[in-house]
Amino acid sequence: MPLGSTSEAHSEGFIRLALAAPFLQYLTDRRINPQPALDQVGLKADLLSDPSVYVHSELVYGLLNAFSKLSGDRYLGLNVGETFDLQGWPPFARSLQSSNTLFEFFARFVRLVPQESNAVRHSLVVEADKAIYRIERQQEPTVPPVQVTGFGAAIYVRLLQSMVG
Repeated sequence: MPLGSTSEAHSEGFIRLALAAPFLQYLTDRRINPQPALDQVGLKADLLSDPSVYVHSELVYGLLNAFSKLSGDRYLGLNVGETFDLQGWPPFARSLQSSNTLFEFFARFVRLVPQESNAVRHSLVVEADKAIYRIERQQEPTVPPVQVTGFGAAIYVRLLQSMVG
């Protein structure tokens, strides 16, 4: 799967690779060598710390699924999402800046997502009596995004818990 730069990020299905860094950190903190999974998808670990590298979403899904298999943790995405530094994760850190309410956070987050990924579309619809936040995949992946889905569920639960105390 192709590696890309920021200019290629506007092609359908690309994600900033650095967003997967919490998974790499989780494995290394537990003394699990991530190299076999990285080799499986043809990546070097240092690319996960480069914010200018974008890759196709299926490469990210495959990498995170390979991390899960390597670690023997079928709930890896959920476990990473529950434990990593949410405040330091770029999309959330930037959205949390100057956000005093959950609405402000989600409004900023929806505006920032296209800079991180165009594999999904986030929307926030505000009506008189309700607000609807929705995430839609922009293509039907051939690699199941199992770990990404678990990760997303965990971080949204954490976000809501922190906002309601």
